[in-house]
Order: sequence, then structure tokens, then C-alpha cells
Amino acid sequence: MLFNSYAFIFLFLPITLSIYFVLNKWKLIRASIFWLILVSLVYYGCWNPKYVLLIVGIVLFNYTMGTLLRRNREAGRPQRKFLLITGISVNLLLLGYFKYADFFISNFNSFSHSQVPFLHIALLWVSVFSLLHKLPTWWTPTEEKRRDTPFPSMPFLSRSFRIFSQARLSIIAR
Repeated sequence: MLFNSYAFIFLFLPITLSIYFVLNKWKLIRASIFWLILVSLVYYGCWNPKYVLLIVGIVLFNYTMGTLLRRNREAGRPQRKFLLITGISVNLLLLGYFKYADFFISNFNSFSHSQVPFLHIALLWVSVFSLLHKLPTWWTPTEEKRRDTPFPSMPFLSRSFRIFSQARLSIIAR
């Protein structure tokens, strides 16, 4: 299912948004977030079901790294810096592999005159997801924090951006 397909525009998107806004209207913020996660997994599963496990694995890894960063606020700078660098490195390696593997194979084939087969695994969601990782505290958005965010309809995104940026800046500044 593509973003510009009739099934997405007239079926998937209206159902998804309707349920999301109804849940938000009933003040069921956690349920609305779980709903978006579920339909996101269904959407990517429609394209290729084997990548759903990859998405879940990446989400769990980033959630764990974000939680460890948050819990180790009093820990020494080297330990927190190691966690931060590990989280960013894993995400950049995944981005590089899934988005640019065929590009590097193509260049290798051109320069070496070989015929290494392409992998055909350009997962474009990886580039978006690598920018949105570290979602450790989206479980408890509060109303005052939602008002102050650049993404008021998505409190978990803006809050995680702010927390991750503050953690990164505080580690670098030390």
C-alpha cells in the first residue's frame, strides 16, 4: 500500500485518523499512541511483513538506550557518553546499510568491473526513524508539556526530541 494509493487515502488514513482523534478526545493519550504504533506496524507489514520484526527490534533497542541514558543521569560522563555514542552509531549503521547498501554496491561494481548483486532493501522509513529515535518517556505526556511543544498533536515526538537533545547537549558540554 503506497501513500498515494486509493486504499491508503480513502480507507487506511481516514480510519487511522478517526480512531486516533476519538481516543484523544476521550483523553486516552496512551491508547492513541498505541493505536498509531499498531497501525504503523500494520502499514509497514502490508509492504513487507518480514521487516515488522526489524522495526520492533529497532524500537526496543532505542527505547532501552533512552531509558538507560535517563536512568544514568548521575553516572559518570564516560558511561553516558558511551551509551549515547552506541545508540547513535547503531542507528547510523542501520541507516547506512538499509538505505545506501545498493549505492555502495553499484559504485563498487563500477570501479571494479564486477557483478556483485544488489540487495534491493532501500527501507526509506529507516532514515525517518533514525531521526526520531530515543523515545524513553512518551508514556506520561502531561497537558502543560503538550502546550509547549512544537508538535502538539504528537507529544511523544516533541518530548523525546527535547529529552534526547538535552541529554546529548549535557553530555557534550561536560
